[in-house]
Amino acid sequence: MKKRGKVKDKDKKIILVINLLLVIFLLAIALNNYLTGRAIQGINLSPPTDYVAYYSFDGNANDDTGNFHGVLTGVSLGTIDPILTTGKDGGANTAYEFNSFNRINLVTSPIPQNIPNGYAISAWVNRDASLNSGEHIVIERGYSNDLYSNNGIYYCRVSPSDNIVHSVTGQSVSDNVWHNIICNLEVSGTSATLSIYIDGSLINSQSFSFPTDNNLKHGTATDTGIGDRPIDAGSPGLIGKIDEVYFYDRALTTTEIASFSGTPSGAVCGNNIIETGESCDGNSQSCTINGYSGTQTCKNDCTGFNVCTTTESCGDGICNGAETTSSCSQDCPTTPPPPAGSLNAVITVKTISDIDIVTTGYYAPLPVFFEGWESTPRDEIAEWKWDFGDGSPEFVGFNAAHIYDNDGTYTARLTITNFNGQTNSVTKQIKVNARTGKAVYYVDSSRPDDNGDGLTQATAWKTATKAFQGLETGKYNEGDRILFKRGQTFDLGPTITLTNANIRGVLFSDYGTGAKPIIQRTVGSTGGVFYRAYSSSGQMKYLVFENLVFDLQDIGGTFFYLNYGATNGKEHDLAFYNTDILNHAGKGVSIGGRLRTGNKFSNLYFINSKMDRTIAGNVPFVPNSQNLWFIGENLAIINSVFDRSTNHNLYVEHVWKGVIANSSINRAYSYFDNSRTNLRLAGVHNQSADYWTEIKTAPNQPITLAQTYGEGYSSAHIYVGRNKFLGYDYYPSSNANSKEYMYQNVVVGTNGDWPGNVYDVIFEENTFSNAKTLLNIGNAENVTVRNNLFINGFDAYNGVNGYDSEPSGILIGDKHGDSWDTRPVDNIQIIGNTFVTKDNTFGGTGDYGLIHIKDFALGSTNHLWSYSTHRNIDIKNNLFYIQEGTLGIKLVKVEAQAGLIDNIDLTNNLYYLSSGTSSGNLFQNGVTLYTLTGWRVLGKDVNSIFANPLLTSPLGSDGILDDFNPDSDLSLQSESSPAIGAGTNLQANSYFDYTHNPRGSVVDIGAYEFGSAEPPPTSCVLSSASWSTTNVVDGTAVTLNIQGTDCASETLKIEIWENDFLIDDLVLTINPSGFSNNWNAVHTYSGDDDIGTDARNYYFVATLNSNPLKTVTSNELAVTQATTPPSGGGKGGKGGGGGGKSGGPRETSNPPTTYSGSDLLITGKLKSNGNTGNPCGNCEITIDFESHPQSTITGEAGEFSVTFSNIDFTSGTHEITITYGEKTYIKEIYIEP
Repeated sequence: MKKRGKVKDKDKKIILVINLLLVIFLLAIALNNYLTGRAIQGINLSPPTDYVAYYSFDGNANDDTGNFHGVLTGVSLGTIDPILTTGKDGGANTAYEFNSFNRINLVTSPIPQNIPNGYAISAWVNRDASLNSGEHIVIERGYSNDLYSNNGIYYCRVSPSDNIVHSVTGQSVSDNVWHNIICNLEVSGTSATLSIYIDGSLINSQSFSFPTDNNLKHGTATDTGIGDRPIDAGSPGLIGKIDEVYFYDRALTTTEIASFSGTPSGAVCGNNIIETGESCDGNSQSCTINGYSGTQTCKNDCTGFNVCTTTESCGDGICNGAETTSSCSQDCPTTPPPPAGSLNAVITVKTISDIDIVTTGYYAPLPVFFEGWESTPRDEIAEWKWDFGDGSPEFVGFNAAHIYDNDGTYTARLTITNFNGQTNSVTKQIKVNARTGKAVYYVDSSRPDDNGDGLTQATAWKTATKAFQGLETGKYNEGDRILFKRGQTFDLGPTITLTNANIRGVLFSDYGTGAKPIIQRTVGSTGGVFYRAYSSSGQMKYLVFENLVFDLQDIGGTFFYLNYGATNGKEHDLAFYNTDILNHAGKGVSIGGRLRTGNKFSNLYFINSKMDRTIAGNVPFVPNSQNLWFIGENLAIINSVFDRSTNHNLYVEHVWKGVIANSSINRAYSYFDNSRTNLRLAGVHNQSADYWTEIKTAPNQPITLAQTYGEGYSSAHIYVGRNKFLGYDYYPSSNANSKEYMYQNVVVGTNGDWPGNVYDVIFEENTFSNAKTLLNIGNAENVTVRNNLFINGFDAYNGVNGYDSEPSGILIGDKHGDSWDTRPVDNIQIIGNTFVTKDNTFGGTGDYGLIHIKDFALGSTNHLWSYSTHRNIDIKNNLFYIQEGTLGIKLVKVEAQAGLIDNIDLTNNLYYLSSGTSSGNLFQNGVTLYTLTGWRVLGKDVNSIFANPLLTSPLGSDGILDDFNPDSDLSLQSESSPAIGAGTNLQANSYFDYTHNPRGSVVDIGAYEFGSAEPPPTSCVLSSASWSTTNVVDGTAVTLNIQGTDCASETLKIEIWENDFLIDDLVLTINPSGFSNNWNAVHTYSGDDDIGTDARNYYFVATLNSNPLKTVTSNELAVTQATTPPSGGGKGGKGGGGGGKSGGPRETSNPPTTYSGSDLLITGKLKSNGNTGNPCGNCEITIDFESHPQSTITGEAGEFSVTFSNIDFTSGTHEITITYGEKTYIKEIYIEP
C-alpha cells in the first residue's frame, strides 16, 4: 500500500505559482482572440482559399492557380495594354490601370458554364472620377454575367440560359478610392439569389427562378474579361484601377464575404479613432426628428451613424420641436403667431429702353407683364393679388399679365398678404395710347381680288396672304391696324418671311358681326406661316393678334417661328389675344434664343387663346411639334387652352420670369412614341458643345454660377396656378402606333446633360391627372407644390419602350436617368396636396412610390453645389388615397443613398388604402420596406395617420376614376373626417386651400379645408334642341329651343352652323345670359351669304359653359331665298378663278361677265355623311362643270382642287355634279364677275 503524506509548505508555494501562471496565460489567449476578432473588421483575415482563380496583379496578370493566366489586350484594339500601377495596399506595380478601351482576357473562363452551386466574384476597384455616366464593364464572363458601373453606381448582373437578365443595384460610392465589390450568386435547385456587397456590407439582393440545367447563357464569347467585355464590341470598359480579383465556383457565406472587407489603411473599428475609410468610431452626433433634438450613435462597423433617437415627444410638458397648438395641444395650449417681417410689395414692369414713351405707354390693346416676385419677405407672403385698374377681375400670383383693351391711364395695384393676415400694397401707373390717326386696313373675302388699297371697306383686300405680306414689305407703320371681317374665311398661302423687317405696334384684329374670322391655309401651301430668322437689321415689337382663328389644315411647318431671339435683346411683346391656332402639323409658336450672345426675346403672351387639334382621324407624325417652344424672358399664359399637341404641349426651355394660370393644358401625345409632357420647364438650353465642359472645368470663372444660377441660363421666378394638366380621353383608332399613356405630365428640370437650374417656382391649386409621372422635379431649387390635386384613373403600366420604370405621382430627381441628374435638388416643399389613384396604375412590382425620391448619382463630383444628396424636402399635410389596395406601389419610396433619408421631413400626412391596412409595407427606404409603425421608428411621419379621410366622391359621379377631366369631388364630406384639424400650421404654405379659401389657424390635411369646396359638378342634362320651324324664307325670325333638366343656374354657348356638303361653316356664336328648362333664344337671319335658289340647311349646337363636354345638337332648318338669288358663292374669273364659298354680300345688279378660253379653279372639302360625318379622305371623285368632267383624289382632310382649263363660262350661279362611287351630289357655286 502506498503511503500517503502531507504536502509541505514549500510544495504548496510552487503549486500556487504554477496556477497563477496558468491564469495569466489563459487571459493572454483570451485577449489575443479579442484583438484578432476586432481585426476581422479590418483587413487582416484572409479570404477563403478554394478559389478557382486569383489575380494579385503583383507584377503580372497571372492566375495564382496557374490555370487561367490573363492576356493583356489593348494594342490589338488600337490602344495601349493595361499598365501596372500602385495597388490598394500602396505597393508599386500591384494593380492594373485601364483606360475604358483595353482589358485583360481570360481565354478560358474561371466561371464555368454550369453553376449548380452558384459563383462569386470579388475585386478591389478604384474608379476614376470622370466615370460618371453610362455603363462601364469591370468584369464580365460571356454575356451579361458581370460586375459593372452605370452612371456612377455599381451593379451585379447574371444571365442564365433562359435568357432573362437579372441585375441588382448597388449604390454610388466615392471615386478615386479603393472599394471591395463582391457579386455573389446563390443557387439552390431552381431558385437563385443575386447579391451585391460593397466593402463588406450587403447593399441589395434579388431572388428569382433559375433554369433546371443550372447553366449560364451562351453569349458571343465564353471567356472572361477584366476591365471590359471579353469581346471587341460592346459597352465601354472601366476607367480606373483593379486589384485582388477572386473567382469562386460557389456562393460565399456572409462570414467569408466579411473576410474581404475593410479599408486598405488598416483602420480598426472600435479604437475610438476615426481613421481613413471610417465615417465614425465611438463618437455620436446631434440630430433632429420633426424638430425634436436627438442623438445618433456610431454603428458597430464604423460605416455611419444609427437612426436618430430622442427623448423629447408630445406630452413631455415642453412646447418644442415642430409642436403647435393643433399638433400637440397638451404641450402647447396656446401658440401665438410668430412675428412677421416688414412687408414690402414691389411691382416691376419692364421698361424697353429704345422706346421713348412714359413707362409702359403704347397702343391699345396693350399687353403688360407685371412682376411681383421681388416683394419681401418672400417666405411670409401667402398671397399676391392684382387689381389692374380697368374693372377686370382680380388676379392672384406673384407675377401677372394683362391686356388693356382701351386707351387711358390706369392704376394697377398689387396687394400682398402674409400668414398673419397683414397686408401691404403698391401701385403703378399704366398709360395706354389710342391709335388715333393711324392707318386702318380692311380684309373682306367677298371682294373680287386684292387690287384695292385696303383703306376702306369698299376697297378691302380679299386674302389674308395680302394682309400679312404687308409685314414683309414694311408697308405698315407704327400703330397701324389690319382688320378681318367677321363671319368669313380667308385664304393664306405662302410663308410670310419677317427676317430683317421692322414691325412696331401692328395689330391684326376683326370688324363686323358674326363668328371670329377664320384664316385658313390654302390647299397646296407648304412650310410655316410666319418666319423670322435672326435679324441683323429691323426689330419686332408689340405685334398683336386679336379675335382671329388660324386653321392651318395640317400643313407642315411652324406657325410662328422666331429664331435666335432678338437683336441685342430688344425684340419684345408678341401677343395672341382671344385668338385660336388650330391644326398645325409642325410647331405652333417657336421662340428661340441664343443666350450667350444676349439675344433673348421678352414678353410672349397667350391670353384667352387656344392651340388645339380639331381635325378628327390620324394624328400626323411630326417630330418635336410642340404647341409652344420658348426661350426668353417674361412668358404669360392665362385663361388659355393648349390641347392635343403631337409632342410636348408647352416646352419652355428657358424662361426668366413667367406666369401660367387659369389655363387647360392637356393631352400631349406623339404618333410613333410614348406621349411627351403637357408642360416642361427645362431650365437651360445647351448653348454650345463646350458649354457644360467649361462650367465643370472652370468653377471659378464668371461663366459658372453667374450664368448657370442667374438670369443667363436658369429658369426662375415662375408662378403656376389654377391650371388643369390633364391626360387624354382617346386615341384615334386608326393611329395604331400611339402608346396610350402620357409619359410625364409636368416636368421641372433640364432635358439633357446640361448644367440646368430651375428655381423659385410655385405650383398651387392645379389639377394633374393621368400620366406615368404627374410631376417630376429634378435639377431644381426652391420649388413649392401646395394645395393641388393629383389624380390617376387608368392603368398606365404598359411596359412599352422601356418607360415602365419609376412611375410615380411626384418624382424627385430626373426621370430620364442619372446622366441627366446634373444637380441635387434643394428646398422642395410638398404641402397640403391630395393624391387619389388606383393601385394598379403602376403595376404590381412594388418597386415604385406615389412620392418617389431618387438618389443623386453624381454624389459630390461634377456639379457646382457643395452638397451631394437631395436635401430639405418637406412632405407635410398631404392626403394619399389609393382605391383598391393590393399596393402595387409604395406610398413613399426613398432610394438608397447615404444621408438621403435624413434630408426628408414627413409629418402630418394621411394615408389610406380602401382595401389595405397600416400593417402593410407602405413605405420603402433603399431596399428596406416599412409599415407605418416601422416608418415612425425611422423618425418619419411621427404625427401622420392611416385612416379613411371620408372624401365626398373620390371616384366621381360615374363610380370610376375617369381617364380624362376627372369629376371626382375630393373635399371632406363630414365633420367626422380624421383629416380635420390633423394638419400642422405651416404659415404661408398652409394659409389657403385648393379653392383659395383661407384655412384658419387649425389646418386640415389635404388640398381642401373642411367646408371649403368647389361648386359641385353640374347635374344639368341637355335633352333636346330644335328650331321653331323647319323651313323659312331668308330674313325670317326663328326661335331656338333648348331643353334640359337641373339647368336653372347654367349658362350656354350656342353656335349656328351651315350644313354644307363641302365644309360646314360657323355662322354665328351667341352667349345667352341664362338658361331654364324651356329657354328660348331668338336670332333673325338676313342677307345670308350663301343662299341661292335652293335651300340652305342650318343646325345649331348648344354647349354648357360649366362643362364643355355636355352638348346637344338641333335638327336642321332650311332657309330659301325670297326673290332674287342673293350674293355669295365662289371664286372664278379669267386667268384662273376659284370656287366654293367666299362669304359676304355679292353684287347681283351687274350683267354676267363672259369668259372665253379661260381657266376655272374649284376647291373645297368633301364630307362622307353631311354635318355629322368625317372628311372623306383619299376618296376618288369626279366633278362635272357644264359637261366638263374632271377626276381627282381628295386629301387626308377631304380637300380637293380641280382646274377646268380653256373653257367658256359666265359669272353667276352654276351647278356642279360631284360623283363618289355610286353616289351623286349636286352643288351650287357662284362665280363672281
